This record gives sequence, structure tokens and C-alpha cells, in this order.
Amino acid sequence: MKNFKFIKFAKFSRDCKYCKHCKYYLSLLLTFIFCSQVIATDLKPPIDLPSAQVLPKGVRNFRYKGLNVNGNEKFNNQGEQRILADPFFKELTFRDLLDTSKEEIDRKDPINDEIDKAMLRGYLESNGYNLDDNVGTTTGAVSVAAYGHVPIFAYGLTDALTLAVAVPVVKYKFNVATGFAKKNNIQNATDSLAAEGKTYQQGEFVKKMSNPISVKLASFGYSPLEAEERTKLGDINLAAKYLVNKSDIWMFSIQGTLTLPTGSKADINKVIDIPGGDGQFDIGMTLLNEFSNLVPSTTFTIAIGNTIQFNDKLEKRIPYRQDSKLTADIDRRTSRDLGDIYFAQTGIKYAPAMGFNFNLGHAFQYKEADQYSGAVFPAYRYNWLAIETEQRMQTVQVGAGYSTLELFKNKKFPVPLEFNLNHSMVIAGKNVNKDPLTTVEFVMYF
Repeated sequence: MKNFKFIKFAKFSRDCKYCKHCKYYLSLLLTFIFCSQVIATDLKPPIDLPSAQVLPKGVRNFRYKGLNVNGNEKFNNQGEQRILADPFFKELTFRDLLDTSKEEIDRKDPINDEIDKAMLRGYLESNGYNLDDNVGTTTGAVSVAAYGHVPIFAYGLTDALTLAVAVPVVKYKFNVATGFAKKNNIQNATDSLAAEGKTYQQGEFVKKMSNPISVKLASFGYSPLEAEERTKLGDINLAAKYLVNKSDIWMFSIQGTLTLPTGSKADINKVIDIPGGDGQFDIGMTLLNEFSNLVPSTTFTIAIGNTIQFNDKLEKRIPYRQDSKLTADIDRRTSRDLGDIYFAQTGIKYAPAMGFNFNLGHAFQYKEADQYSGAVFPAYRYNWLAIETEQRMQTVQVGAGYSTLELFKNKKFPVPLEFNLNHSMVIAGKNVNKDPLTTVEFVMYF
């Protein structure tokens, strides 16, 4: 705990007038959804249950959330489970290998290159090869591990208004590998070219079939696919929660959030990147309902809300094919409007004696499709960027925690602390990662 030695507890004495309400007041201050992902705007599982609680005036709170997620699987556009490397698996034909990109042509003599392609195409056809025959399958493997460190500081400005700030730091590492499983017909064609002394054409074939994915990425100016491990600052979140109503059985609060674009954006020269943020401002509003005393030691929560993602301009690669986002064409001023997010979350928390608590929750999230536009390329090419950006996610959460608040009130423990563990599992979705998210939380009050 040496990292927290600067925190003082002088203002939160054992005789604090709020202690008799500690089991209600000293609770979750900020419903904060971690924003670190392979694609920055992806939906992510909730990291805890919502709460309508606020802090009393003058009381401060510090929370540290540690998050862990491993990326291996996803739900595709049809809601089917797939591995993350699924886009790397693609059957290639002779025609695909002969489809020299514009960028490759520009780096050589375009006239001679087209002549070379025509001669090679004619050679294959004259020797009985069908250009649309399958010659092999590209392969790949991707694994991602991300760790989030999220310190959250909150302050009770009044008995009804609590302000908070969250500063996420993302540490991640991923491994990636690609290859090519070729068929006999491509090897036969290569051997035939060698036997007839067509060494240039043979060399082109050998280069492209050694690892077609790497060759294509290099021709488009992408960085090589390789393992990476880095730490990045995420998007800072500011929050304000206002207590509208509080009775013996029902508490209602409104929470507003502002996301600042402090995290680094995705690198357009990397096919796989884990950015710190998405590079634009967001605002959100959540309606928080909490029902207590309906069942002894049990609290029910219901939250609904949305996040509005503002328009911005950014550097973006613009596809030249509908079925692939790989391209060398770049628009430095692409207009982007990320889809707004809507969510509903319910939960139940059971807190028996001795400071322990257990919770169970369910959440549904929906994100609208993104929109892109620009003036450099035809409009339909910008529309291709929005393909498969609409998202849905359903999650189930389970958690447990322990609090020293009762011990502190009874002068049996020196400081009021909480320790919580939450595990969120994605049970259904569309265009989202499937892997679960685990959160460990440490809380201090002062």
C-alpha cells in the first residue's frame, strides 16, 4: 500500500456524523466503463454495478480499479463466435496473386509491370491453369492481453452533488503471426516457370506465396505485423452525480460524464493497434435508480443511459475494395461520426453482516453504426469504413466484496476501506469481443 501513503484520514474520524449512514453513502461514485480495446470505440463489459449513491459534503474518496481482459474471440456481424484472427483466413486464387496493387505498380515501371502481368496470365492460361482456381489459404493467429489501471478521485461538493475524475492507463501486449498454406497447383506453376527459365515470374510467385499477407501489407505501406507491448494513457473521464430523490426505499440520481480525448489514437500504419482512446469528445447521461429495504440486506439497482460521440476529423486509410479495409489511400481530413451508445443495466446486491457483499447483474448495450465522409475519394469508399461498426452486447456480472466500514465504526479497524472483485461475461453480441473482463478494486475514504 506504499503508493497510497500520502492519503490522510484526519477529516474522517470515528465520530464522523455520517458514519451511521456509511453503508449507504460510502459506495460507488462513478459508473466508469473501461475504454481500451483493439478498436477504440468497441463496446466493453461493465466493470461494476450502477449505484445512485453520492458522497456527503466534504467527504472524499479514492478508488483504484485494476482491469484484465484477454482478447481471443469475438462475435461477428451475424452474432456468431469467431477467433480474432478470423479475417486473416482467406482463400486465394491465381488471380489474387496476379492482382498487383496500384502502389506496387507506382514503385516500378507501370507499363512494363502490366506487360509482365499479362504475359504471366497468358502463360498460366495457355498451360491449362484456371485463374480462379484456389491456390491456398492465408492463415493467422492473434492474441491480446490488456491491463487497465484506473485511479478515480471523487469529492462530495454538497450533500447532493458528487464530482469525480478517472484517469485510465492502458498496458497491453499482443502476439500476431501469419502464413500461407499453399496447394500443389501453385507449386507446379512455379516449377514450370523455373524449368522454362522464366526466373523473374518465378521470383514474383515465390515472393507472394511465401507470406501473402506480409507482402500485401508492405506494398500498402503498413508497418510489419509483429508482437508489441506498450503502456498508454487513456481518455480521462469527468463525472458529476446529482441526488434527485432519497427515501427509505428509493433513491434516484442523475449522472453526467464528459470524456476528454487524452488517449492516443489508433496508428493508421498498423493493422492491429490498441489505442488509448478514440480521439474525440463524448458526453453521457445516466439515470440511476436504487431500491432498498424491499428485501432485508438487499439492494436492487436499475440504470439506463446513453453516450453521445461528437463528430471530428482525422487521418484515415480509405478502402479501395468493399471486402477489405487494407489500402494505401489516405485522407488526412476524413470526417468521422462514431455511433452513439445506449445501455441498460440491472443488478442486485446482497450485504449480510460482517462486511461482506455479493452481487449479480445484467447489462445490454447498443452502439449505432459509424459514419464517414470526405472529399478526396468517392463517397461509396468512405461508406465501406462503416461496414460492421454497428454493435450489440449482453453481459452477466458476478462479484463479491469486503468492507471495513462496520469495523471502523466500532473502533475495531483504523481506516474505512473496501475491496471488491467483479467478473463480467459476454453472453451474446454483434461485432464485439467475447472475452470476459475481470476487475479488482481497492477503495479508501477520507
